[in-house]
Amino acid sequence: MNTLVLPQLIIVEILMVIIDSPQYPYRYKLSLGLISKWVFSKLGHHSFNSLICTLDKNKKGHLDLNKKGELEKHLDKKTCIIKSIDRITLSFPYDTLPLKLDRLHSRVIVIHRYGQIQSLTLTSLSMEISKDLFRFLSWFPNLKYLNVNLLGCTVDMVKIETITIPQLESLYLYGVNQITLITTLLTLLQSSLTLIVLDLDIYQNIEQLDEFLITYKAPNLRHFNIFHKFVFSGVKSLIENHKDTLQSVVYPTGIGNQVVELFEQLKYLQQTVVYFSSYSQLVRLFKFINQKPLFRKLTLYIFGQIKDKIDQISEDDLPDFRLTHLKSFIFPTNFPKPLFQSIMKYNSNSTTLTSLHIADIPDHESFLQFLKTNKSLVHLHFQPLFDSISKELQHSLSLLISKIPTLVTLSLLCVSRIRNISDIVIFQHLHESQSLNFIMFTSQFLSDDHQQTLESIAPRPPFEYVPLSPLVFIRNGIHYDQNHKKKHSINFFKLLV
Repeated sequence: MNTLVLPQLIIVEILMVIIDSPQYPYRYKLSLGLISKWVFSKLGHHSFNSLICTLDKNKKGHLDLNKKGELEKHLDKKTCIIKSIDRITLSFPYDTLPLKLDRLHSRVIVIHRYGQIQSLTLTSLSMEISKDLFRFLSWFPNLKYLNVNLLGCTVDMVKIETITIPQLESLYLYGVNQITLITTLLTLLQSSLTLIVLDLDIYQNIEQLDEFLITYKAPNLRHFNIFHKFVFSGVKSLIENHKDTLQSVVYPTGIGNQVVELFEQLKYLQQTVVYFSSYSQLVRLFKFINQKPLFRKLTLYIFGQIKDKIDQISEDDLPDFRLTHLKSFIFPTNFPKPLFQSIMKYNSNSTTLTSLHIADIPDHESFLQFLKTNKSLVHLHFQPLFDSISKELQHSLSLLISKIPTLVTLSLLCVSRIRNISDIVIFQHLHESQSLNFIMFTSQFLSDDHQQTLESIAPRPPFEYVPLSPLVFIRNGIHYDQNHKKKHSINFFKLLV
């Protein structure tokens, strides 16, 4: 009998699929490094290359940079899977920085011995670091991605003139309250930025930022997100200034009535998160995305009077809400029933829609019909209201979901109280699916008796429960010895992102 021998590169490709999947427990992914020395080396150089560090002594489970030699002690071990570092997540105590800046710099120099840091996430800042933020960033000359939480912090802008900061491509600023900081960074990085995310904590002199954005032009900008409750004419102008480069936009809530006119100018728009309060703009949006073959992902929020208006329209009078080119549709808010019916009706035979994420199901009949005829969904997420749907309806949902030939991931979020766990029977037929690999169930209302919950709702084999939160069931489960005698070799794995 011949034994199938897979080439090593194919084995690594298979392992990469597992590592990139969010459904598998992280400890299991790490255990893959124990397959062989060759696999250990490959994963170390290409997959596990990020660290979570802290200077906050109250943070547990993170690499403590306060301890001299701690970093080298771990990274120099043969059993440490990290062979190259390019990403760091770092947190500081909010009050006093335990280390002087020069000693902190020495720790950063040690990190650079293990790779070129291209991604830096600062989840919290101390007052000292926030004042000297630009100096701190200058220690990372190869940095391309910066994500920093500036909530409650003030950055010293005087020193920027004497410091060279890295030419970032991606800039995330959260809780920023200094207009001069925003305008200075955007100006210094104008030629290199491809992504800008601004979460503003500014309520005064906002017109200064507005005026700056009106004329701002970054030649390589492809992604722009801004979060703020006030309307900016500057945002509208900025989008128009980048009509030849923008691929994704998260649009502020206050200017939804102008959004489609702007989108129609964007040649390469592929995805957006948008908020609507105008029915006419909503209709126009669907017409627009059906004329854009490149447009792939829509996250849609509707609010205000638009819901009442749609609820008064019969299904027959609604326009064709077809999603011709869309691959992913996310509707996080409650659906007006006629709109839901129209979308289900016109997309039941879609060959392009692969991911559907919706909140409530206002009309189960149209949803069942959609599931019955759909042949393209790979990922499905919805929120079943178990206190208001019968067991018979759950059986129907379960059976039809199991027959979707392409479905790989099913995610269920329960947002209502569960009176009796035995009333949940939506898992009844899922084991019959030939394609489904992952089932996730999330609820804050599950019984404290975990074992009783599992016995009551667990799908039948080949699905097996995997200890994660939310409840996760994986086809054929995962099998590895968590108490393996070599477990000391992965003690450091918890420090990985």
